[in-house]
Amino acid sequence: MTSIRGLRALLALVAALLLVPGGAQAATITSTASGDWDDPATWSGGVIPDTPDTAVVDAGDEVTLTGDVTAGGLELKGTGTLKLSGRKLTSSGDVTLGGGHGTPSAISGGTVDVSGELRVQNTSVSNVGFTVTNGSTVFSEALPGDSAASSSWQSSTLTQSGGLAWFMGHKLTGALNPVLHDTVVTVQGTNDFGSAQLSLTGTGPVYFEPTGVSGLNGPAMLSVGQLLVTGMHQTTIDWAGITGGAADTDRVNLITTAAGDVTDLIYSDNSTTTFGGPLTGESLYTTYSGNPRPAANPLPSVSSSSGLPGHAAVGDTITCAPGTWTPDGTKVYAWTSDGDVINGETASTFTVTSAELGTDVKCTVEVTVSAVTGTAESSNAVHVDTGPVATTPPAATSTRTPNTSATTGDVLTCAPGVWSPDGPKTYAWKRGATVIGGATASTYTVVPADLGASVKCSVSVTVAGETGTADSGAVSVIAAPASSVAPSISGAVAGGTSTPGVQLTCAPGTWSGSPSHTYAWKRGTTTVATTSTYTPVSGDVGGTLKCEVTATTSGISAAATSTGVAIANAPDNTVAPAITGAPVAGKTRAGGQLTCAPGTWTESPAFTYAWKRNGTPTGVTTPTFTPTSGDVGDTFTCAVTAIAHGLTALPVASSGVEVVATAANTVVPSITGAPATGKTTPGVALTCDPGTWTLTPTLDYAWKRGSTTVSTTSTYTPVAADAGHTLTCAVTGTANGVPSAAISTSGIAVLPIPDNTAAPAISGSGVVGEALTCATGSWAGTPDLFVRWLRGQEVVASGSSIYNVVRADRGAELRCKVTATTLGVERDATSAPVTAKAAAPITIDERPEGTITSASTRVAYTLAPDVTVTGCTLNGTALASCASPINLDGLASKADYALVLTLRNEYGEDETRTVSFSTDLGGPSVSILNWPVVALGYSRMDLQFQVSAGAMVACTYDGRPVHCTPAGAQVLVTDPGQHVFEVTATDAYGATASDRRTLRVLAPERFLPQSVTVVASSATTIPASRDLRSLTIKAPGLLAGPVGGDKAAFGLRVYVPAKLGSYTITVSDGLRSSETVVRVVASEEVVVDETVGGLTDPDAPLVCPKGTAGSFYSWYINDKLVRTDASNVFPVKLVPKTGTVSCRVNDPEGGLQPPIKTLIQDGVRMGVTLTPGGAVSLGFSGGGHVQIMLAGESGTGVRSASAAKAKPKRAKYKTLKVIDKKVRRGWTRVSLGRKLPKSGWKITVKLKKGKRYGKPLVLSKG
Repeated sequence: MTSIRGLRALLALVAALLLVPGGAQAATITSTASGDWDDPATWSGGVIPDTPDTAVVDAGDEVTLTGDVTAGGLELKGTGTLKLSGRKLTSSGDVTLGGGHGTPSAISGGTVDVSGELRVQNTSVSNVGFTVTNGSTVFSEALPGDSAASSSWQSSTLTQSGGLAWFMGHKLTGALNPVLHDTVVTVQGTNDFGSAQLSLTGTGPVYFEPTGVSGLNGPAMLSVGQLLVTGMHQTTIDWAGITGGAADTDRVNLITTAAGDVTDLIYSDNSTTTFGGPLTGESLYTTYSGNPRPAANPLPSVSSSSGLPGHAAVGDTITCAPGTWTPDGTKVYAWTSDGDVINGETASTFTVTSAELGTDVKCTVEVTVSAVTGTAESSNAVHVDTGPVATTPPAATSTRTPNTSATTGDVLTCAPGVWSPDGPKTYAWKRGATVIGGATASTYTVVPADLGASVKCSVSVTVAGETGTADSGAVSVIAAPASSVAPSISGAVAGGTSTPGVQLTCAPGTWSGSPSHTYAWKRGTTTVATTSTYTPVSGDVGGTLKCEVTATTSGISAAATSTGVAIANAPDNTVAPAITGAPVAGKTRAGGQLTCAPGTWTESPAFTYAWKRNGTPTGVTTPTFTPTSGDVGDTFTCAVTAIAHGLTALPVASSGVEVVATAANTVVPSITGAPATGKTTPGVALTCDPGTWTLTPTLDYAWKRGSTTVSTTSTYTPVAADAGHTLTCAVTGTANGVPSAAISTSGIAVLPIPDNTAAPAISGSGVVGEALTCATGSWAGTPDLFVRWLRGQEVVASGSSIYNVVRADRGAELRCKVTATTLGVERDATSAPVTAKAAAPITIDERPEGTITSASTRVAYTLAPDVTVTGCTLNGTALASCASPINLDGLASKADYALVLTLRNEYGEDETRTVSFSTDLGGPSVSILNWPVVALGYSRMDLQFQVSAGAMVACTYDGRPVHCTPAGAQVLVTDPGQHVFEVTATDAYGATASDRRTLRVLAPERFLPQSVTVVASSATTIPASRDLRSLTIKAPGLLAGPVGGDKAAFGLRVYVPAKLGSYTITVSDGLRSSETVVRVVASEEVVVDETVGGLTDPDAPLVCPKGTAGSFYSWYINDKLVRTDASNVFPVKLVPKTGTVSCRVNDPEGGLQPPIKTLIQDGVRMGVTLTPGGAVSLGFSGGGHVQIMLAGESGTGVRSASAAKAKPKRAKYKTLKVIDKKVRRGWTRVSLGRKLPKSGWKITVKLKKGKRYGKPLVLSKG
């Protein structure tokens, strides 16, 4: 083994050791049908694969996950399908995606974690995320007898950390980008991963193991869309697999990617050779070992300065690109013409001479590294043409003037010229002497790369296989002038605005180079001038002028435009300003505000103001001005200045206004005649007293309702329209022709006549003893209100809006009468009547509402005077006490209730009241915390429960009661197969909850269980997996012997001593033996009563007869199992008020005993037994009547005497005797007075309470 193979084998061994599972007992379980993973019907033997098992999905089966799964391994066979359904599968072992080339397996929709080997054969993967941790991934080669190994991946991922990855000759299609971190990679065969991106991260060696050689560009060992490499990865090539027939010049192609990267190696006959030099990716590398031969990839190539690829003419230069050599070294060039070496030509370039006409010219490159010379490699060929000649050369032109200049974006056209002989033409364009790639049309669009260069076209004509080529003259590519400072306009009147008649000047701005300039003045898109200056005209008003400057260099032009100047007219006054606010034209008084109206102007301007006194500015610049007493005798004007479009007009002044002296009020006016200060009503005459004035003025009056003048005389009588308003009187005094400011009186409120707008109304029930309330209605204004209460027409109360109904009012109509008064004016209004009636006989003070969650509640009430409760029932059953509060206890956990109270009211009439409610007490909860799912036969399960506080529990195994407590149970499992365990919790109200589980019991590996627990000084039978009678049994310290056989189960009967401790039983058949530990423990700390009891005392618990040591007790309510534990005492709080309670003793010696029943009716308990001599022994916890009925069997029990196999009929009974007897609490004996029939009998005992008999207890034989 080589050192490389040894290292990789060691890594594989370490990885395998890490994957060896512990001592779990694993099985291989194969599907037998399509179905859910957790359905036993899906798998062989009905066994669901578990943690240590390997699951095999067979061909044609489709298995679906319904939850996350952990397994020891997974194998998908051909056409087998696993649907993950969004779940996760965790495998501690291998996962194989198998199938043939035409019969692939399939997996979809979830995640898979693999700790072993992930083997990919022929499969289809969709939407699956694979994670391999410290395991291995194998992309398999074709299986024996199969044509190929391929997998299809859609929307899936593969991430591996550590371990190994093998590419063994696999084809991968679809979408998968594997990520391998710290992984050892081995490549064998030919692997095609299509467009996949392969990522190598971290560290880890990469091994290539070729088995044959291939030519350059032959099939690669690994083809990917992209190779992404980070970290350091030592690459090693193992040549040992290549045997005989390979030469040193042959190659092995290792990696190709979609980007065209090719990595190949020259074969060396050394057994193992590592190769030095760059591989693919910055960090994927190899190291030197020995002196490998240099190899070229890509190979050398030549190109001609001719415009026609692959062709050259005499005088053209051919350049040799040497290719890429690995390793690289000293290069030697040689040139050949039709295979003959051209002497003396050893440079990398060659100039064609006439000697090469008609031949193919190639270059040959040879590289030497460390005295090792690689194989010389030849380039492609360039043919030296002897073809047609251009008698008129081609011409390249632009569309500009002159046509030998162009700039970016211009289209050049090539005229081919005249050729002898003529033939098909091809075109090429050159930038200087360099051919422009892709430019092969007769036209060419200039690009930025051409700036500063000359461009020409090259035309080739081919006739009879020979080609002639000629170039055109050059077109100079010049950059267009560039503006760095834009043109600008000067001379505007105000910033960006000017007026007609004012000359504007255009400055051209700053341009690159030294171009010439032309100008264009534009109004919108219309050119109005072409000089550098322009004077706007009236036609420009409303528009914006801009200046466009065009700069030209060598026929190449560019334009730039200035910012605009708006042309507008200045404002013009058409109506002069005027002063408003003077009482008379041209005159005003001190204190009267004046306003300057600006007049009318064109252009919608803004305004400024200036006020002048006698022609001198006052400094006031607001639109308004108020003269003072110091201004009397002065004349004021205002000047208005208009501004629009940034243009200011000349000021225009108003006419003048003189300030003159006028009358002044010294005592304010007042209103007299109101009936109350500040108040009056319509129809009362009022007088306006003008007060005192200076200068003895002429007086004017104005009565105002708010701001509306209603009269101009000195007196005024309010009308209805004034109601709700305030009246004032304004007095004006006029002297020297100028009126004073109006002086107003204080206001007089005009109150409306108190008319009723909404009648009074009474609220309240009208029940005697309760209050009525009078809503006084709505009235005009806010009058004073007075309330009277009327019984018919009689006033029975007054002064309050509330009236308490008295017994004298019963049956009478009650009204409230309201009197409204405003300033002595009165109006009345009366409500609608309310008939008084008797008071409510009962008020429910406390009651349950809706649905309650307690088994007890209460109803409290208050009775009206002279009212009594004559009875009460709950769901039709009379209650013992109806006094308030009524306590309702022992309610069912879920039921509807109606409490009916019967009343007699104060008038001797009977009524009822009903209180309805429901109960919903919820229920207990129970769950098994540690269910094992699978167990070995003849072993013990120690189960743990979680149970609601206060609930009792009962357990069954395959329907048989087993001992348990609220904490858990110890269950001995025996026979192999499927078994059912159920734990049921019951609360004090009878509500239940269960947890039911299925157990798979495997075939036993022992004769007896591994351990059992037995109560001291008792006996027990330990179940056995086979007949022990022929085996050797050793039981030191115990008395033990085999039992069973025939129809009885096999077992070992053991009698244990009183001494506590552990004892060992050994059973052997001569070939194998097993040991069983018997743990002897003290009795459980539970309440066990020595005698049956609880019948005669309703406050005592029920007691079941005591069994032998190790017994447990099954308790039933109404024949439903509710409790299985070691106590024979049933707590009184769990005893129902009505129903049947039964107990059965589960005795380890006597087995399950017959039930003992107690009947409870409305809290009274009854037990019945039959005594020797034909008497009935009765036990009661309360007195009452009892009915005892004796019946004898009268039927034959079959359909006919001849039908030997007829189905049995139910026995028929004939009543023989009925005894009715009054009984008291305690025990009593009742004689039946006759012998019991031998053919069969039935004794029925019923307890009578009230008028009804309750549920019976039955004793029978037959």
